[in-house]
Amino acid sequence: MALRTVTILIALFVSTVPAMAQIQLEASSFQVQNEIARLYQQKKYRLVVRKYLVNRKAVLHDYRTALLVNIAYEKLREYPEALTLNFDYIRTNFQTENVRLKKEFQNNQAPDPANYPLQFQSVFFRIYGDYSQEILGATWQGGVSGRNLSAFEQYKKALDALGYQAEAVQNIHDRVDNHLKLLKKKKYRWRPRVFLDYISWQTSASLNGPYETTALLATNVGLCPGAGISYESGFWALSFDLSYLQGSGGVSATQGLVQYQQTDVSATGFKAALGAGMIVSESRSELGLRLTVLDVSQSLARPDSTGYSVEQPNSLSEVISIYSRWTFDHFYLQSDFGRYFKRPATLWSLGLGYSFF
Repeated sequence: MALRTVTILIALFVSTVPAMAQIQLEASSFQVQNEIARLYQQKKYRLVVRKYLVNRKAVLHDYRTALLVNIAYEKLREYPEALTLNFDYIRTNFQTENVRLKKEFQNNQAPDPANYPLQFQSVFFRIYGDYSQEILGATWQGGVSGRNLSAFEQYKKALDALGYQAEAVQNIHDRVDNHLKLLKKKKYRWRPRVFLDYISWQTSASLNGPYETTALLATNVGLCPGAGISYESGFWALSFDLSYLQGSGGVSATQGLVQYQQTDVSATGFKAALGAGMIVSESRSELGLRLTVLDVSQSLARPDSTGYSVEQPNSLSEVISIYSRWTFDHFYLQSDFGRYFKRPATLWSLGLGYSFF
C-alpha cells in the first residue's frame, strides 16, 4: 500500500513539473512584456531596447510588445536593428506564410489576402517603412544602398498585392521617390561643351595732341568660337570658358581741327571666363555672374597730322557680366552682358552651344 502511494505521488510530481515550468515561463514573459510597456510609456526607449535584447523570446512571441520595441528602435533612428527585429518576428510566428508568399511571387501568382493574417501584413508594412527611413536618411546619391532600395520595392510589391494600407504605402513610396530625385539633383558632375558666339566689345585708347588728350573708344564686333566645362548639380554650377576672338571695329574723334577716324580695324585675341550660376529649370537652364578676362590685339594707325599720336593701354581687360544659358536637350542658347572694370565700356554676346552630357 505504501509503495503504491509513493508511486502515485511520484507520478503526480513528474506530471506537474512541466506544467509548473510552463506557468512560471508565462509569468516571466508577462512580467517582461509589462516592464517593456511601462518603459515605453515613460519614453525610455533605450531601456526598452536593452530589455528586449536580454528577453528576446518573451518579446518575439507577443505582437504588441514586439511592436513597442520596433517603435523604440525607430525613435532611436536605429532602423537596421528595427528591421532585424521584424525579420525575427516573421521567422518566429509567420514562417509558413512568408515562404508561401515568396513562392507565389516566384510563380507569378496573385496572393489571396485572406490567407495572410493582419499581423503578418502589418509587420510587412513596418519593414517597408523602416527601409524607407534608411533611404530617406541618405544625404547624397551614393549613400543610398542598392540592396535597401531593391528590398523597399519588393515589399511595396507585396503590400500592393495584399492590398494593405494602399494609400499609406503609396505616400511612403512618393516620399522616397521625391527624395531620390532630390539626391540626383544634388549630385555634381562635369559637363563639357563647345559654342560659337556673336560678340561685341570695346577697346579704349587716347588721341594725344600738342595741347590736349582725347579719349578714344573703338567698338568691335566679331565671332568667338570656344569651349568650356561646367561642374554642376541640379541647383548650382561653376563654369570655365576659353574662346578665340576674331573681329573688327572702328573709332572716330575730333580734336581741334584734326579729324581722326579708323574703320574695319582687325582685332584678335582670347577670352577666358569664370562663372558661377544657379540652375533655374528642369532642363538645366542657368543664370549667373561671370568674370571675364580679355587679351585683345588691335593696332590703331598713327594720325597723319604732325604732333599727334595714338596711345593704347595694356591689351588685358577685365569684365564683370551677367550671363544666361537656356538649354534644349544638348543644345543651348547663351547670352552675356557686362561692363569693364575701371572704364565706361561694355561687352555683350549671343551664341549657340552644344553640351556633350
